[in-house]
This record gives sequence, C-alpha cells and structure tokens, in this order.
Amino acid sequence: MSLFFNKKFLGILSLVAVLALAGCGAASNQNNADQGTQQEQQTDQAQEGGTTGEAGGDGAVAFDEAKARETYQASCAGCHGANLEGGFGTALNNVGSRMDADAIYDVIKNGRGQMPAQGQVSDEDARNVAAWLASLK
Repeated sequence: MSLFFNKKFLGILSLVAVLALAGCGAASNQNNADQGTQQEQQTDQAQEGGTTGEAGGDGAVAFDEAKARETYQASCAGCHGANLEGGFGTALNNVGSRMDADAIYDVIKNGRGQMPAQGQVSDEDARNVAAWLASLK
C-alpha cells in the first residue's frame, strides 16, 4: 500500500512541477528585433512622452512600464508571482538592487540555475522588462 502511495505522490508532484514550469513560458512567440533598432525605439518612445521610466545605475535606460508589466504578466508571473513576490521562481520586487538591466536581460534570454531561457520573449520585450525590473530597488 505504501509503495502505491509513493508512486501516486511522485506522479502528482511531477505533474505540479511540469505545470509550474509551463507557466514560466506562457507567452506567444514574437519576432526578434535588431538590438540597435530596439534602442532607437525605446528612445523614440521616451521622447514621444509614452509611459516610460528610467533604470538607475551607470546609465539611464528608458522603458515602457505598461508594456513591461504586460510582458511580465504573460511570461514571468507564473513563476515569479503576479506581484513580483516570488513563488516557484525568486522574488523580483527589488531585483534592481542586485542586478542591472544587462544582467537581468541575460538571465531572461539565457536562463540561470533552474530558470530556463525565455525564448518566447522577443529581444525588445526582454530588454524592456529588464530595464523596468532594474529600476525596482
């Protein structure tokens, strides 16, 4: 009886882990944009008065906060929590005090530790989310 219970428990645990990991990448695949074009677009958005902010550090990086939050909810909240509080993934509510935008972008695109690379997130969206997260101190 206990052998059956252990197999059933492991099966349920495996299913929960698969569902949690699937939630980390639950966004539609978007086309990648050229890095130089991305920076020009972000600069244009900032100059046009869109919803933008700036990440601190060595250089200010403009970002569209509304779009960053939308991308985060679609691709990150499943693991990192709807309010950046953490869950299966680490809390990100003050990640800017530990990492700059470039380091966060690198983790999004290449993964780190248990976090897989987020290939479904376009380079433009990854840079925007990274700049927004870097502003959270």
